Amino acid sequence: MGDRSLAIDFGTSNTAAAVTDPRTGIHTLSLTHHGNLMSSSVFVRSVPVRSLDDILVGDAAVNAADSDPGAFVPSPKRLVGMPAVSVHGTPVPRAALFAAVIGNVYHRALRHNNSVPPSHVVLTHPKRGRRT
Repeated sequence: MGDRSLAIDFGTSNTAAAVTDPRTGIHTLSLTHHGNLMSSSVFVRSVPVRSLDDILVGDAAVNAADSDPGAFVPSPKRLVGMPAVSVHGTPVPRAALFAAVIGNVYHRALRHNNSVPPSHVVLTHPKRGRRT
């Protein structure tokens, strides 16, 4: 992406992304075949997790959930305060779940721009509503 920036909005339910190009402005990044929102859900295919390939993300995670509900984490962002989540009795670091979601978006952005990495990556997260 050269002098382009990638912004990833990691949400509790969905993740979105946009690319800023100094010549053409801001464009949302298509994250699914259906649009620019991707489920933030993950599905841990095998434990212990040895690589991010062991974790499915988005629609693939949702589709795999019925096959093994104990390996499905519908909202990994809700785990922010926990060091790990137990999948079939094996702890999986929450950082691995976050990395799988964010890494998936990053790789889609690379494919979108002929494998040229962005000059900047910004990670945002929607603020939950205040409780009164």
